[in-house]
Amino acid sequence: MGATRIAVMDLPLLVGGDPNKAAVAIFAAGTQAGWKRAAILCKIDDQWTDIGNTAPSAIMGVTRNMLSAHPSFLLDEGNAIDLELLNNSMALALRNTSPLTHDAPVFWINGEFVRVGCIVALGGQSYRLSRLSRGGFAAALQAPAHAADTLVVLMDPDSALLLPNSSFNVGERLYVEAQGLGDALPISTTALVEGLAITSLSPVHGKLLRNLDGSVDLEWKRRSRLDLGWIDGVDQAQMEDAESYRVTLHVEDRVLREWISAAPLLRISATDMAAFSIPQGALLMFHIRQIGRFAQSSALTLGAS
Repeated sequence: MGATRIAVMDLPLLVGGDPNKAAVAIFAAGTQAGWKRAAILCKIDDQWTDIGNTAPSAIMGVTRNMLSAHPSFLLDEGNAIDLELLNNSMALALRNTSPLTHDAPVFWINGEFVRVGCIVALGGQSYRLSRLSRGGFAAALQAPAHAADTLVVLMDPDSALLLPNSSFNVGERLYVEAQGLGDALPISTTALVEGLAITSLSPVHGKLLRNLDGSVDLEWKRRSRLDLGWIDGVDQAQMEDAESYRVTLHVEDRVLREWISAAPLLRISATDMAAFSIPQGALLMFHIRQIGRFAQSSALTLGAS
């Protein structure tokens, strides 16, 4: 039956998900083809609670190479993931398209969600994943590096056990144990629940221009909590009540002014800039956050002296 492998993850807003609720899922599989399911315990209010069995086996594997860090807002054409699936009952559908198509598969790699455009079979249970869109659904603008032997999970709703919202709290760590028939002892894992599904994403592609007349222009691009792909260049779906941004100006760790903008741009007049009496040569730092239905995004930071 094989040993159980398990991943617990704070889900982003995926197609079919509820945009008004945080979501946590458990994926599990076994190292041998006979593995079926495992019993699950969650630690709730310092007590272990039985929440039933896992969903049917997920498609899981481990990386056989290191994956380098990469900017989240640029396609990763230089890196590839060599993946070995856990057992011979698993297989991946081969493809050779863009990672931005609506049907591009999403893989979870130690907390990072990666959309994949190209999947090539290498023989046996080995595959190569390339043409990557890194750091999906995340606030960080840099996708992290991953060591070899990192667990990888194909995001398939049929293999996800969605936990009831009463079993976790946003901002707290969730502890989970799983035990299948082939496990002598429970398998433990943990995850921090950040509420990805209900948290706006930080803007990207920011520009700051100091004009000759003394005014300042800021521009940026909105990101949506719901990623439906972007092959046609049409703006992503607006999942918040309205498009809105909070822009703050910082000089020497002091907040000088705050603006609310209903569009992904802001002009600060020369008169306003002069009124701040900013010392010559001081570093200006603008922090731009998307205001969401439930939470603000992390900040896009633009600086100029």
